[in-house]
Amino acid sequence: MESERFDALTRSVASRRSLMAKAGGGGLGALILGTLGVREEAAAASTCLLDVRLFVRIGPSAGFPLVPKQTKTGQLVGQLRLRISSKGDLAGSTFLLSDGSSFPVVGSLSNHLIGLRIALAQGQTLVLQGVDEGNVTSCKGAIDGGLVGPHEGDIGDWHAVVVPTNATPTATTSGSQGVVATAASTGSSATTVSSAPTDTPPAPTVCAECQEPERGVVTSPGCAPVADDTQCSTGFCCGGVCVDTGENPSHCGTCATVCASGCCHVGVCCPTCGAGQTLCGMTCADLSSDPANCGSCGHACASDATCTAGVCKKPVVVCPPGQRNCGGVCVKTPNCP
Repeated sequence: MESERFDALTRSVASRRSLMAKAGGGGLGALILGTLGVREEAAAASTCLLDVRLFVRIGPSAGFPLVPKQTKTGQLVGQLRLRISSKGDLAGSTFLLSDGSSFPVVGSLSNHLIGLRIALAQGQTLVLQGVDEGNVTSCKGAIDGGLVGPHEGDIGDWHAVVVPTNATPTATTSGSQGVVATAASTGSSATTVSSAPTDTPPAPTVCAECQEPERGVVTSPGCAPVADDTQCSTGFCCGGVCVDTGENPSHCGTCATVCASGCCHVGVCCPTCGAGQTLCGMTCADLSSDPANCGSCGHACASDATCTAGVCKKPVVVCPPGQRNCGGVCVKTPNCP
């Protein structure tokens, strides 16, 4: 009897040891691998920042601000914060403006093609499609393409450049050369993933709108200005700066044209007026005697009046005997009608 009880007890202990071994070897290992898989999946999403300029060239929105608080018509300048998943999905991305406005962005990225949908205010949307020159998933290069919206019939273009950071986030996958430290190797219950150092080239220098961006490895800071009289968002590039050549007296019409009068209007230098004259539009006028600009620019006298000392005056009519002056007209009547 005692022998049978001893055998049953031995079998029970063996079963428990087997169960513990399976739980320890398989269960804990699965837990570690599962946790590592979740972390790798989270790490597989990268976040890239891009400076963006977009323009509506044709359509009903071309002559109006695209969103509230903006003054420029038919264009937006801001920053795209792209959250790129391991599969190229861009859900959770945003478009930020300098005034603090933020708009949600969805889309996808495949090879060198990108498609975005920006939800603006009041239910309006911008749909962007483009091609990148490098590898946006690694936060490098630039993107250019076309757009439609926010209203039906609106057509335009957009341009973006990746903003470099000191530590550009990139996707980490299970194939990367990382060092995995588990509880088995450290004796701790924590699970961590660390990446081995890699030789990453310096981020490209991002230049202003009228400066040519340096691509690839940067050997020296600074950017070379693009050629003068190259069109930019508000005019033309002059010495690496975007200026309005329509109203800039130092760059009037072209970068090299300087107005001696200090005045530029619609790309033409205003004339230099002499003493006693005032510039009215593009004409020099004597405000004391000019009937078209009597006393001030644009104040015109009636056709039968003259400008004297800056005041419009009608001539005094002297009627012959037997006639009466009625409103400047001599009539033969005892009383004016």
